[in-house]
Amino acid sequence: MFNVDFLTLALNNQNILITAVFFVAFLIIRSILISGMKKWSFNTIEDRRKSTVSLRNTLFVIFTIGLVFIWGSELKAFAISLVAVAAALVVATKEIILCLMGGVLKASTKLFSIGDRIQIKGFRGEVIDHNFFVTALFEIGPGEKSNQFTGRTLKIPNSIFLSESIVVEPSGNHYCLALFRVPLIMPKNIKTVEKLLMESAQITCNPYQEKASAYIKEICKKEGVDTPFLEPRVLYELKDKDTIEFHVRMAIPFSKKSSSEKRLLDLFFKSYEKL
Repeated sequence: MFNVDFLTLALNNQNILITAVFFVAFLIIRSILISGMKKWSFNTIEDRRKSTVSLRNTLFVIFTIGLVFIWGSELKAFAISLVAVAAALVVATKEIILCLMGGVLKASTKLFSIGDRIQIKGFRGEVIDHNFFVTALFEIGPGEKSNQFTGRTLKIPNSIFLSESIVVEPSGNHYCLALFRVPLIMPKNIKTVEKLLMESAQITCNPYQEKASAYIKEICKKEGVDTPFLEPRVLYELKDKDTIEFHVRMAIPFSKKSSSEKRLLDLFFKSYEKL
C-alpha cells in the first residue's frame, strides 16, 4: 500500500547526522580559532581586525564546501528538478545574487581592504568589516573634505559595486594636487586678487612642496604618465556677470586637505579685507 524507498531514507538520515556532526565540529573549531586569535599579538588594531575578518570569511567558505560535499548527490537531483522554476527563483532572489556577485568581484579584484577609506554613491567611510553580501563603513563626514568620524556605521549591500564606481582614498603619507574653489563677487582688480591667492597658496603648501613634488613625480614615472605642473597655480572663470570663481591648485598631503583649505582662506581673506 505504501511505497517507501528505505535506501533513500537511510541515506538522508545519514546525511543529516553527518551534517549535524560537521556543524558542531565547525562551531567548536571556529570558537577555538577565534579565541586563539584574540591571544595573538598584532602590530596594530587594524591588523587584528583584518586577520579576524579574513579568518571568519575563510571558515564560511570551508563550511559551505563541506555542506556541498555532504549533500552533493541530493543537490544534483535538486538542481535538475529546479530547472522548471529557475526563472522565478532568480527574480525572487535577484538582490541576494547581485550582492553575492558583488562580493565575489570585490574579493577577486581586491577593490579595497580593512582600514581603507572609500567613497561610493554618496557614502564615505573607513572599511571596518566586509563579507560576501555586505560591507560595513565607519562613516566620515560631513562632506568630502572632512576627515572626522560621525559615529555612524553604514551597511552597504555588495550589489552596489557592480554598477557604481568606487574611489579608494589614499592613506598614510600620500600627496595630491588639491583644487580649492573661491567664489567672489566681481572684484575691482582681478589680478590683485589672483596675486593674493597665489601668495596665500605658496605659504600654505610651502612646508609640503618638496616632499609632495618628489612623491607625485615618482608616481607619474611609475605609471608612465607626464608629470603635471606642481607649483601652486591660480585660475579663474566667470560664473555669471556678478560672480567670478577662482581655482587654487597646490600639492599637499591628502590627509590635510581640510586644514590646508582653511589656512589658505584665512591667509587670503586677511589680505583681501585690506584692499
